[in-house]
Amino acid sequence: MALQEDSRKIHIDESIVDYMLQIVNSTRQHPEIELGVSPRGTVALFRCVQALALVNGRTYAIPDDIKRLVPCVFAHRLLIARSGAKIRTDAQSILQRILDEAPVPA
Repeated sequence: MALQEDSRKIHIDESIVDYMLQIVNSTRQHPEIELGVSPRGTVALFRCVQALALVNGRTYAIPDDIKRLVPCVFAHRLLIARSGAKIRTDAQSILQRILDEAPVPA
């Protein structure tokens, strides 16, 4: 419980939050995704980013925390669009493309 409380003290700069939201919105607008990340999924990423920063001994989050966690936190939360019975691609691949396209804050 103490670690959970400590993790919630980790600072996430507004530019990092904007970066997260840009990625979330990309999942909601991507043509290969039928159902993107929900608000609950967004909160889960936020909390995981804080926990990762704490584990790494930092009092703040960095964009690399997001890049590292997005596939783990979001992959199972997506409903991939299907073309008939054929699976066009997997969630991990789509998320990686979204991460590659999203401008990283300085």
